[in-house]
Amino acid sequence: MNPAFIDVIVLLIAFEFVGIFVFLMRRGRTDLLPAVLFFLLSGATLMIVIRFSLSDHIPSNTLLALLGVSFVMHILALFTAWRLIDRK
Repeated sequence: MNPAFIDVIVLLIAFEFVGIFVFLMRRGRTDLLPAVLFFLLSGATLMIVIRFSLSDHIPSNTLLALLGVSFVMHILALFTAWRLIDRK
């Protein structure tokens, strides 16, 4: 697989966030932005890990650190989503 495909996916994730950001701002639902941001960042970080592992130019320590960042983003997404659910 060509790592450039992964770059396109990460770029699409960025466009998705911009679209969701504009949509939520127009609807006045800024309380959902942190959960969406953390959710998309966790996925984007995983895609970056896949891209780097395909290219074999990054040490495994860096890949593990990026996986840790992705995990933290995922936990933050869950935490912020649970807080939104508890408010209602």
